[in-house]
Amino acid sequence: MDLIRFGEAATALLDSLGERLSAHDQDWFRSYLSAGEEGLLADELATALDVDHTPIGAAERELLWSFDLVGLDPKFYPSLCERDRVIAGLNVVDA
Repeated sequence: MDLIRFGEAATALLDSLGERLSAHDQDWFRSYLSAGEEGLLADELATALDVDHTPIGAAERELLWSFDLVGLDPKFYPSLCERDRVIAGLNVVDA
């Protein structure tokens, strides 16, 4: 996975989610990007979107498919490692 492209896509996703995420959550997720923790960003964002049933578009959902799962430990990345289940549970409003 190209981490520069992932970072750009993640920034665009967070921007597009706007007020659907609290300011605190926006800051929290952006801090992962600035710390180089792309995996944690993807995992925790997927968890938050799933648990909160945040309405998202089909294009916004695509970021979760872009993360390479090879070598990820399910202890640290539970949502990414169960990506099919999490993505199936997302509240996609324009699929």
